[in-house]
Amino acid sequence: IFIQDISLTFWPLLIGRLILGFIVGVNSGLIPQYIYSVTPTANGCPGTPTNFVVTVYPVPNVNPIAPQTICSGAQTTAVNPTSNVAGTTFTWTATGTANTSGFTASGNGNIPAQTITYTGVTSGTVTYIITPSANGCPGTPLNFTVTVYPIPNSNVGLL
Repeated sequence: IFIQDISLTFWPLLIGRLILGFIVGVNSGLIPQYIYSVTPTANGCPGTPTNFVVTVYPVPNVNPIAPQTICSGAQTTAVNPTSNVAGTTFTWTATGTANTSGFTASGNGNIPAQTITYTGVTSGTVTYIITPSANGCPGTPLNFTVTVYPIPNSNVGLL
């Protein structure tokens, strides 16, 4: 716990601005608490001190996830997102290109193994957007992609 003593003269319209001006720093994994002791004074007479506790939580991330490549009709590998912040939870959504099916559109936590099919000619993709959250703080979403290649089809005519 970090303790910061602040002595303010009682200016009702400025107290909020002055207190907020003392919050500094970005949390890099630890969860510090800053205690601000504010003593109002008017006409040279000190009032009763009031303590304000400010907790600075770290912003969670999603650690990098390697893209996957499969053939149409094959199963992906389950994805278990991790973060730099303990206790992070994850939500995710998935969007596929045209002719891509068999994937789950959204969920929480891990992305399960899925059998994805692509019926186009080149390749299709499913893009998952994974959003981390910890202690009420959302983190930056991470995109993870599965590329799905079609099964070759031989149309050999008889001569």
